[in-house]
Amino acid sequence: MKTVEVTQYILPNGRTRTQYARVDEEHYKKSKGMVFSAEVIRTGTIVVYGRYEDQKEEEEYIEFASLTDENNSPAHCLNRVIDVVYERGRHAEDLHD
Repeated sequence: MKTVEVTQYILPNGRTRTQYARVDEEHYKKSKGMVFSAEVIRTGTIVVYGRYEDQKEEEEYIEFASLTDENNSPAHCLNRVIDVVYERGRHAEDLHD
């Protein structure tokens, strides 16, 4: 297992704290050049964001995680975010070739 850096936004004032999330080797390799953030919104839902460093925040991919659903855990959501951002990036590069 490897780790990726995740910026956690903390309520109520949006302070940030750096956290580290474990991912498998495949997702670690795919995540190169990506930035991730997460927050717990007032409903208790965890929101996980991801994008490439050179993308605008408006282009972030978002997943909603749950602490009560193992199949939708923050770790699973982070893996999905990595997969989607990676695929979007690969297709964007294909368009420029």
